[in-house]
Amino acid sequence: MDKGKKTVKYLNNLSYNYSARVLVEKGYDESLLQPFEINKDFCIKGMVFDSANGDFLKLSDSGVILRASHGSRMMSDAEIQDKYGRDRQWQYFSQLESTLEQSDKFSYTENYYDLPCMVLLARLIDLQENKNGSLILPKVYQDVIEGYVKGFLYKEKQATILSACEEEPSKYLEQCSEHLKAWLRSLRDKCQMVFLLSSAHPVFANSAMSYILGEDWRSYFHILLLQARKPGFFSVQDPSKRPFYTVVDGQQREEVTELQEGQSYLEGNVFLFNEYIKKFTGKADPKVLYIGDSIRSDAHPSSKYGNWQNVLVLEEMEVEELIPSGPCTLDYKEEKQEEESIETPNIRSGPSEVEREFLLSNRWGSFFGDNLPVDRCKSSADLNVTETNPIRTNTLWTRLIRKHSSIAIPKLDYMADFPMNFKFETFSSSDWRKGFHPGMPKNVTC
Repeated sequence: MDKGKKTVKYLNNLSYNYSARVLVEKGYDESLLQPFEINKDFCIKGMVFDSANGDFLKLSDSGVILRASHGSRMMSDAEIQDKYGRDRQWQYFSQLESTLEQSDKFSYTENYYDLPCMVLLARLIDLQENKNGSLILPKVYQDVIEGYVKGFLYKEKQATILSACEEEPSKYLEQCSEHLKAWLRSLRDKCQMVFLLSSAHPVFANSAMSYILGEDWRSYFHILLLQARKPGFFSVQDPSKRPFYTVVDGQQREEVTELQEGQSYLEGNVFLFNEYIKKFTGKADPKVLYIGDSIRSDAHPSSKYGNWQNVLVLEEMEVEELIPSGPCTLDYKEEKQEEESIETPNIRSGPSEVEREFLLSNRWGSFFGDNLPVDRCKSSADLNVTETNPIRTNTLWTRLIRKHSSIAIPKLDYMADFPMNFKFETFSSSDWRKGFHPGMPKNVTC
Protein backbone atom coordinates (compact mmCIF):
# COMPACT_ATOMS: atom_id res chain seq x y z
CA MET A 1 0.00 0.00 0.00
CA ASP A 2 1.50 3.31 -1.08
CA LYS A 3 1.67 5.98 1.57
CA GLY A 4 -1.20 8.42 1.36
CA LYS A 5 -3.60 6.46 -0.88
CA LYS A 6 -6.39 6.99 1.63
CA THR A 7 -4.93 7.74 5.04
CA VAL A 8 -4.13 11.39 4.30
CA LYS A 9 -7.87 12.10 4.24
CA TYR A 10 -8.66 10.25 7.45
CA LEU A 11 -5.64 11.53 9.36
CA ASN A 12 -6.32 15.16 8.44
CA ASN A 13 -9.93 14.81 9.57
CA LEU A 14 -8.92 13.05 12.79
CA SER A 15 -6.29 15.64 13.69
CA TYR A 16 -8.56 18.56 12.89
CA ASN A 17 -11.58 17.20 14.77
CA TYR A 18 -9.55 16.49 17.90
CA SER A 19 -7.90 19.92 17.95
CA ALA A 20 -11.19 21.71 17.20
CA ARG A 21 -12.94 19.94 20.08
CA VAL A 22 -10.17 21.02 22.45
CA LEU A 23 -10.71 24.65 21.41
CA VAL A 24 -14.50 24.44 21.72
CA GLU A 25 -14.07 23.03 25.23
CA LYS A 26 -11.99 26.14 25.98
CA GLY A 27 -14.92 28.32 24.95
CA TYR A 28 -14.24 28.96 21.27
CA ASP A 29 -17.09 29.09 18.75
CA GLU A 30 -18.74 25.76 17.92
CA SER A 31 -18.60 26.59 14.21
CA LEU A 32 -14.99 25.35 14.40
CA LEU A 33 -16.49 21.85 14.39
CA GLN A 34 -17.45 22.21 10.72
CA PRO A 35 -15.84 19.47 8.61
CA PHE A 36 -12.18 19.94 7.79
CA GLU A 37 -12.85 19.06 4.15
CA ILE A 38 -14.69 22.35 3.57
CA ASN A 39 -11.29 24.06 3.61
CA LYS A 40 -9.09 21.27 2.28
CA ASP A 41 -8.07 23.33 -0.76
CA PHE A 42 -6.74 25.99 1.61
CA CYS A 43 -4.14 23.59 3.01
CA ILE A 44 -0.65 23.18 1.64
CA LYS A 45 2.76 22.66 3.13
CA GLY A 46 5.26 25.49 3.05
CA MET A 47 2.98 28.33 4.16
CA VAL A 48 4.35 30.91 6.60
CA PHE A 49 1.96 32.29 9.22
CA ASP A 50 2.64 35.94 10.02
CA SER A 51 1.19 35.96 13.53
CA ALA A 52 1.25 39.75 13.91
CA ASN A 53 -1.06 40.23 10.93
CA GLY A 54 -3.01 36.98 10.86
CA ASP A 55 -1.76 36.32 7.33
CA PHE A 56 -0.59 33.16 5.58
CA LEU A 57 2.22 33.82 3.11
CA LYS A 58 3.68 31.89 0.20
CA LEU A 59 7.28 33.04 -0.21
CA SER A 60 9.72 32.88 -3.10
CA ASP A 61 13.29 31.66 -2.65
CA SER A 62 14.32 35.29 -2.10
CA GLY A 63 11.56 36.21 0.34
CA VAL A 64 9.07 37.82 -2.05
CA ILE A 65 5.43 37.28 -1.08
CA LEU A 66 3.98 35.38 -4.03
CA ARG A 67 0.50 34.85 -2.62
CA ALA A 68 -1.16 35.65 0.70
CA SER A 69 -4.39 35.24 2.63
CA HIS A 70 -5.85 36.94 5.67
CA GLY A 71 -7.48 34.09 7.52
CA SER A 72 -8.93 31.99 4.74
CA ARG A 73 -9.59 34.97 2.43
CA MET A 74 -7.05 35.30 -0.36
CA MET A 75 -5.52 38.79 -0.59
CA SER A 76 -5.27 40.79 -3.80
CA ASP A 77 -1.95 42.11 -5.10
CA ALA A 78 -3.00 45.60 -4.01
CA GLU A 79 -3.73 44.41 -0.47
CA ILE A 80 -0.38 42.62 -0.25
CA GLN A 81 1.48 45.73 -1.39
CA ASP A 82 -0.46 47.99 0.99
CA LYS A 83 0.48 45.81 3.95
CA TYR A 84 3.98 44.61 3.03
CA GLY A 85 5.26 47.28 0.65
CA ARG A 86 5.57 47.52 -3.13
CA ASP A 87 8.56 45.16 -3.17
CA ARG A 88 6.49 42.54 -1.25
CA GLN A 89 9.60 41.50 0.68
CA TRP A 90 8.82 39.70 3.95
CA GLN A 91 10.93 41.21 6.73
CA TYR A 92 11.71 37.99 8.62
CA PHE A 93 12.78 35.95 5.59
CA SER A 94 16.50 35.88 6.43
CA GLN A 95 15.81 34.81 10.00
CA LEU A 96 13.61 31.91 8.92
CA GLU A 97 15.80 30.83 6.00
CA SER A 98 19.02 30.77 8.02
CA THR A 99 17.76 29.11 11.22
CA LEU A 100 14.43 27.39 10.43
CA GLU A 101 13.44 28.34 13.97
CA GLN A 102 9.87 29.46 14.61
CA SER A 103 9.15 32.43 16.86
CA ASP A 104 6.35 34.49 18.36
CA LYS A 105 6.35 36.46 15.09
CA PHE A 106 5.91 33.57 12.66
CA SER A 107 5.45 29.85 12.23
CA TYR A 108 5.07 27.62 9.19
CA THR A 109 3.35 24.49 7.89
CA GLU A 110 6.23 22.11 7.38
CA ASN A 111 4.52 18.72 7.43
CA TYR A 112 1.06 17.26 6.96
CA TYR A 113 0.36 17.20 10.69
CA ASP A 114 0.49 21.03 10.61
CA LEU A 115 -2.31 21.43 8.07
CA PRO A 116 -5.25 21.10 10.49
CA CYS A 117 -3.68 23.92 12.53
CA MET A 118 -3.63 26.06 9.40
CA VAL A 119 -7.38 25.59 8.94
CA LEU A 120 -8.10 26.22 12.63
CA LEU A 121 -6.14 29.46 12.64
CA ALA A 122 -7.77 30.64 9.43
CA ARG A 123 -11.27 29.90 10.73
CA LEU A 124 -10.58 31.67 14.02
CA ILE A 125 -9.34 34.75 12.19
CA ASP A 126 -12.42 34.66 9.94
CA LEU A 127 -14.70 34.47 13.00
CA GLN A 128 -13.11 37.52 14.55
CA GLU A 129 -13.29 39.45 11.29
CA ASN A 130 -16.98 38.63 10.87
CA LYS A 131 -17.75 39.69 14.43
CA ASN A 132 -15.63 42.83 14.13
CA GLY A 133 -13.94 41.74 17.31
CA SER A 134 -10.40 42.34 18.45
CA LEU A 135 -8.22 39.35 17.71
CA ILE A 136 -5.64 38.47 20.34
CA LEU A 137 -3.45 36.49 17.98
CA PRO A 138 -0.77 35.33 20.45
CA LYS A 139 -3.40 33.74 22.71
CA VAL A 140 -5.29 32.21 19.79
CA TYR A 141 -2.10 30.77 18.33
CA GLN A 142 -1.04 29.39 21.71
CA ASP A 143 -4.41 27.71 22.24
CA VAL A 144 -4.32 26.13 18.76
CA ILE A 145 -0.82 24.76 19.29
CA GLU A 146 -1.66 23.43 22.76
CA GLY A 147 -4.63 21.52 21.37
CA TYR A 148 -2.53 20.15 18.54
CA VAL A 149 0.31 19.05 20.82
CA LYS A 150 -2.10 17.47 23.29
CA GLY A 151 -3.45 15.23 20.56
CA PHE A 152 -0.01 13.82 19.78
CA LEU A 153 1.02 13.17 23.38
CA TYR A 154 0.84 9.45 24.04
CA LYS A 155 -1.10 8.54 27.16
CA GLU A 156 -2.41 5.03 27.57
CA LYS A 157 -6.17 4.68 27.88
CA GLN A 158 -6.75 8.33 26.97
CA ALA A 159 -8.51 9.39 23.79
CA THR A 160 -5.96 11.17 21.61
CA ILE A 161 -5.00 11.26 17.94
CA LEU A 162 -2.44 8.52 18.60
CA SER A 163 -4.90 6.28 20.46
CA ALA A 164 -7.26 6.49 17.48
CA CYS A 165 -4.38 5.39 15.23
CA GLU A 166 -3.81 2.40 17.52
CA GLU A 167 -7.48 1.43 17.53
CA GLU A 168 -7.90 1.62 13.75
CA PRO A 169 -4.42 1.29 12.22
CA SER A 170 -5.74 0.32 8.79
CA LYS A 171 -7.52 3.67 8.62
CA TYR A 172 -4.63 5.91 9.64
CA LEU A 173 -1.39 4.00 9.02
CA GLU A 174 0.17 2.57 5.83
CA GLN A 175 1.70 -0.87 5.66
CA CYS A 176 5.05 -1.31 3.94
CA SER A 177 4.97 -3.11 0.62
CA GLU A 178 6.64 -6.50 0.39
CA HIS A 179 9.13 -4.91 -2.00
CA LEU A 180 10.13 -2.35 0.62
CA LYS A 181 10.35 -4.99 3.34
CA ALA A 182 12.68 -7.05 1.17
CA TRP A 183 14.84 -3.98 0.57
CA LEU A 184 15.03 -3.25 4.31
CA ARG A 185 16.03 -6.84 5.01
CA SER A 186 18.71 -6.56 2.36
CA LEU A 187 19.98 -3.36 3.99
CA ARG A 188 20.09 -5.09 7.36
CA ASP A 189 22.11 -7.95 5.89
CA LYS A 190 24.51 -5.93 3.73
CA CYS A 191 25.03 -2.66 5.60
CA GLN A 192 27.17 -2.41 8.68
CA MET A 193 24.40 -0.73 10.63
CA VAL A 194 20.70 0.11 10.20
CA PHE A 195 18.93 2.11 12.90
CA LEU A 196 15.50 3.60 13.56
CA LEU A 197 15.37 7.14 14.95
CA SER A 198 11.91 8.37 15.92
CA SER A 199 10.28 10.86 18.27
CA ALA A 200 7.45 8.39 18.91
CA HIS A 201 6.62 7.13 22.40
CA PRO A 202 7.93 3.54 22.73
CA VAL A 203 4.49 2.01 23.33
CA PHE A 204 2.99 3.75 20.32
CA ALA A 205 6.07 2.97 18.23
CA ASN A 206 5.65 -0.73 18.96
CA SER A 207 1.95 -0.64 18.13
CA ALA A 208 2.41 1.34 14.92
CA MET A 209 5.46 -0.51 13.64
CA SER A 210 3.87 -3.88 14.34
CA TYR A 211 1.17 -2.89 11.86
CA ILE A 212 3.47 -1.13 9.38
CA LEU A 213 6.27 -3.73 9.20
CA GLY A 214 4.90 -6.71 11.13
CA GLU A 215 5.38 -8.20 14.58
CA ASP A 216 9.05 -8.84 13.77
CA TRP A 217 9.70 -5.15 13.03
CA ARG A 218 12.62 -4.91 15.47
CA SER A 219 14.55 -7.48 13.43
CA TYR A 220 14.94 -4.96 10.60
CA PHE A 221 17.24 -2.75 12.70
CA HIS A 222 20.46 -3.05 14.67
CA ILE A 223 19.35 -0.50 17.26
CA LEU A 224 16.24 1.56 18.07
CA LEU A 225 16.24 5.19 19.24
CA LEU A 226 12.78 6.30 20.34
CA GLN A 227 11.18 9.37 21.92
CA ALA A 228 14.16 11.25 20.49
CA ARG A 229 12.34 14.61 20.44
CA LYS A 230 13.79 15.76 17.15
CA PRO A 231 15.23 18.23 16.26
CA GLY A 232 16.55 18.43 19.84
CA PHE A 233 18.28 15.07 19.40
CA PHE A 234 20.58 16.77 16.90
CA SER A 235 20.75 20.38 18.05
CA VAL A 236 21.38 20.05 21.79
CA GLN A 237 24.55 21.99 22.63
CA ASP A 238 25.39 20.10 25.82
CA PRO A 239 25.12 16.32 25.25
CA SER A 240 25.06 15.70 29.01
CA LYS A 241 21.62 17.32 29.10
CA ARG A 242 20.20 14.79 26.64
CA PRO A 243 21.46 11.35 27.77
CA PHE A 244 20.18 8.02 26.53
CA TYR A 245 17.89 5.96 28.77
CA THR A 246 16.97 2.31 28.75
CA VAL A 247 13.32 1.43 28.27
CA VAL A 248 11.45 -1.36 30.08
CA ASP A 249 7.79 -2.11 29.33
CA GLY A 250 7.50 1.20 27.52
CA GLN A 251 8.81 3.22 30.46
CA GLN A 252 12.02 5.20 30.83
CA ARG A 253 14.52 3.59 33.19
CA GLU A 254 18.27 4.03 33.72
CA GLU A 255 20.59 6.57 32.14
CA VAL A 256 23.33 4.93 30.05
CA THR A 257 26.58 6.10 28.48
CA GLU A 258 27.23 2.94 26.42
CA LEU A 259 24.83 1.67 23.76
CA GLN A 260 24.38 -1.98 22.83
CA GLU A 261 23.29 -3.65 19.60
CA GLY A 262 19.77 -5.04 19.60
CA GLN A 263 18.51 -2.68 22.30
CA SER A 264 16.02 0.19 22.45
CA TYR A 265 16.84 3.57 23.97
CA LEU A 266 14.97 6.78 24.71
CA GLU A 267 15.95 10.41 24.06
CA GLY A 268 19.75 10.81 23.65
CA ASN A 269 21.83 13.00 21.35
CA VAL A 270 23.64 12.77 18.03
CA PHE A 271 27.09 13.34 19.51
CA LEU A 272 27.06 10.22 21.67
CA PHE A 273 25.33 8.25 18.93
CA ASN A 274 28.01 9.19 16.39
CA GLU A 275 30.61 7.83 18.80
CA TYR A 276 28.64 4.61 19.04
CA ILE A 277 28.49 4.34 15.23
CA LYS A 278 32.28 4.68 15.07
CA LYS A 279 32.69 1.92 17.63
CA PHE A 280 30.10 -0.33 16.00
CA THR A 281 31.54 0.01 12.48
CA GLY A 282 35.20 0.23 13.48
CA LYS A 283 35.59 3.29 11.26
CA ALA A 284 37.01 6.65 12.31
CA ASP A 285 34.79 8.53 9.87
CA PRO A 286 31.72 6.39 9.07
CA LYS A 287 29.28 7.60 6.45
CA VAL A 288 25.67 7.91 7.61
CA LEU A 289 22.68 8.19 5.28
CA TYR A 290 19.54 9.26 7.13
CA ILE A 291 16.03 9.11 5.65
CA GLY A 292 13.30 11.42 6.94
CA ASP A 293 10.32 13.48 5.81
CA SER A 294 10.87 16.75 7.69
CA ILE A 295 13.23 19.56 6.70
CA ARG A 296 13.07 21.10 10.17
CA SER A 297 13.36 17.91 12.26
CA ASP A 298 15.31 15.60 9.94
CA ALA A 299 17.19 17.10 6.98
CA HIS A 300 18.45 20.39 8.41
CA PRO A 301 19.62 19.23 11.87
CA SER A 302 21.05 15.88 10.73
CA SER A 303 23.28 17.58 8.17
CA LYS A 304 24.19 20.60 10.30
CA TYR A 305 24.84 18.93 13.66
CA GLY A 306 25.30 15.26 12.81
CA ASN A 307 27.29 15.69 9.59
CA TRP A 308 25.03 13.05 8.05
CA GLN A 309 23.92 12.85 4.45
CA ASN A 310 20.17 12.63 4.17
CA VAL A 311 17.29 11.64 1.93
CA LEU A 312 14.16 13.79 2.14
CA VAL A 313 10.87 12.01 1.45
CA LEU A 314 8.67 14.52 -0.37
CA GLU A 315 5.25 13.35 -1.57
CA GLU A 316 4.66 16.55 -3.54
CA MET A 317 7.22 15.42 -6.11
CA GLU A 318 4.97 12.64 -7.37
CA VAL A 319 1.65 14.41 -6.84
CA GLU A 320 2.78 17.45 -8.89
CA GLU A 321 4.33 15.14 -11.55
CA LEU A 322 7.95 14.37 -12.33
CA ILE A 323 10.17 15.03 -15.33
CA PRO A 324 12.52 12.01 -15.64
CA SER A 325 16.17 13.06 -15.58
CA GLY A 326 18.89 10.98 -17.20
CA PRO A 327 20.06 7.96 -15.24
CA CYS A 328 17.39 8.58 -12.64
CA THR A 329 14.80 6.98 -14.93
CA LEU A 330 15.96 3.61 -13.58
CA ASP A 331 17.19 2.16 -16.88
CA TYR A 332 19.43 -0.36 -15.17
CA LYS A 333 17.12 -3.22 -14.24
CA GLU A 334 19.41 -5.96 -15.55
CA GLU A 335 22.34 -4.68 -13.51
CA LYS A 336 20.11 -4.40 -10.46
CA GLN A 337 18.88 -7.98 -10.76
CA GLU A 338 22.46 -9.24 -10.93
CA GLU A 339 23.49 -7.28 -7.85
CA GLU A 340 20.47 -7.87 -5.63
CA SER A 341 18.13 -10.71 -4.83
CA ILE A 342 15.01 -8.66 -4.10
CA GLU A 343 12.47 -10.69 -6.05
CA THR A 344 9.28 -8.98 -4.91
CA PRO A 345 8.16 -6.59 -7.68
CA ASN A 346 7.54 -2.95 -6.89
CA ILE A 347 4.14 -2.09 -8.35
CA ARG A 348 3.09 1.55 -8.29
CA SER A 349 -0.17 3.05 -9.50
CA GLY A 350 0.84 6.69 -8.99
CA PRO A 351 -0.93 9.24 -6.82
CA SER A 352 -4.57 8.49 -6.03
CA GLU A 353 -7.39 10.98 -6.50
CA VAL A 354 -7.54 11.34 -2.72
CA GLU A 355 -3.86 12.27 -2.61
CA ARG A 356 -4.30 14.86 -5.34
CA GLU A 357 -7.40 16.20 -3.63
CA PHE A 358 -5.72 16.69 -0.26
CA LEU A 359 -2.10 17.45 -1.23
CA LEU A 360 -2.70 19.95 -4.05
CA SER A 361 -4.18 23.42 -3.73
CA ASN A 362 -5.74 25.57 -6.44
CA ARG A 363 -5.58 28.58 -4.13
CA TRP A 364 -1.87 28.38 -3.42
CA GLY A 365 -0.52 26.69 -6.53
CA SER A 366 2.62 24.58 -6.62
CA PHE A 367 4.66 23.74 -3.53
CA PHE A 368 7.84 24.14 -5.61
CA GLY A 369 7.36 27.28 -7.71
CA ASP A 370 5.10 30.09 -8.86
CA ASN A 371 4.94 33.21 -11.01
CA LEU A 372 6.59 36.36 -9.71
CA PRO A 373 4.08 39.21 -9.34
CA VAL A 374 4.16 41.43 -12.44
CA ASP A 375 4.74 44.65 -10.49
CA ARG A 376 7.60 43.05 -8.57
CA CYS A 377 9.30 41.98 -11.82
CA LYS A 378 8.94 45.42 -13.39
CA SER A 379 10.42 47.14 -10.35
CA SER A 380 13.43 44.81 -10.14
CA ALA A 381 14.49 44.53 -13.79
CA ASP A 382 13.90 46.01 -17.22
CA LEU A 383 12.01 42.99 -18.50
CA ASN A 384 9.02 42.50 -20.74
CA VAL A 385 6.79 40.96 -18.10
CA THR A 386 3.03 40.69 -18.48
CA GLU A 387 0.25 38.50 -17.13
CA THR A 388 0.66 36.31 -20.23
CA ASN A 389 4.46 36.34 -20.09
CA PRO A 390 5.28 35.63 -16.43
CA ILE A 391 8.63 34.95 -14.81
CA ARG A 392 8.77 31.74 -12.80
CA THR A 393 10.54 31.46 -9.47
CA ASN A 394 11.16 28.71 -6.95
CA THR A 395 9.63 28.86 -3.50
CA LEU A 396 11.37 29.17 -0.16
CA TRP A 397 10.84 25.45 0.42
CA THR A 398 12.54 24.45 -2.83
CA ARG A 399 15.49 26.53 -1.64
CA LEU A 400 15.50 24.81 1.77
CA ILE A 401 15.27 21.35 0.19
CA ARG A 402 18.27 22.12 -2.00
CA LYS A 403 20.20 23.64 0.89
CA HIS A 404 19.70 20.99 3.56
CA SER A 405 19.04 17.69 1.76
CA SER A 406 21.39 15.42 -0.16
CA ILE A 407 18.64 14.04 -2.40
CA ALA A 408 14.83 13.95 -2.39
CA ILE A 409 12.45 11.13 -3.32
CA PRO A 410 8.63 11.00 -3.48
CA LYS A 411 8.25 7.91 -1.30
CA LEU A 412 10.50 5.45 0.47
CA ASP A 413 9.57 2.73 -2.02
CA TYR A 414 11.57 4.60 -4.66
CA MET A 415 14.81 3.96 -2.76
CA ALA A 416 14.19 0.25 -3.10
CA ASP A 417 14.34 0.62 -6.90
CA PHE A 418 18.02 1.55 -6.86
CA PRO A 419 20.99 -0.83 -6.50
CA MET A 420 22.85 -0.35 -3.23
CA ASN A 421 25.97 0.79 -5.07
CA PHE A 422 24.07 3.29 -7.22
CA LYS A 423 25.76 6.70 -7.25
CA PHE A 424 23.15 9.39 -6.86
CA GLU A 425 23.60 12.88 -8.15
CA THR A 426 22.90 15.22 -5.25
CA PHE A 427 21.74 18.79 -4.76
CA SER A 428 25.41 19.79 -4.69
CA SER A 429 25.82 18.63 -8.32
CA SER A 430 26.53 21.21 -11.04
CA ASP A 431 22.85 20.92 -11.97
CA TRP A 432 21.31 20.87 -8.50
CA ARG A 433 17.92 19.80 -9.87
CA LYS A 434 19.32 16.31 -10.43
CA GLY A 435 19.13 15.85 -6.67
CA PHE A 436 15.46 14.99 -7.19
CA HIS A 437 15.06 11.26 -7.86
CA PRO A 438 13.81 9.62 -10.00
CA GLY A 439 13.13 12.95 -11.69
CA MET A 440 12.61 16.67 -11.20
CA PRO A 441 9.20 18.06 -10.21
CA LYS A 442 7.79 19.84 -13.25
CA ASN A 443 7.23 23.08 -11.31
CA VAL A 444 10.89 23.50 -10.28
CA THR A 445 12.77 26.16 -12.26
CA CYS A 446 16.50 26.74 -12.81
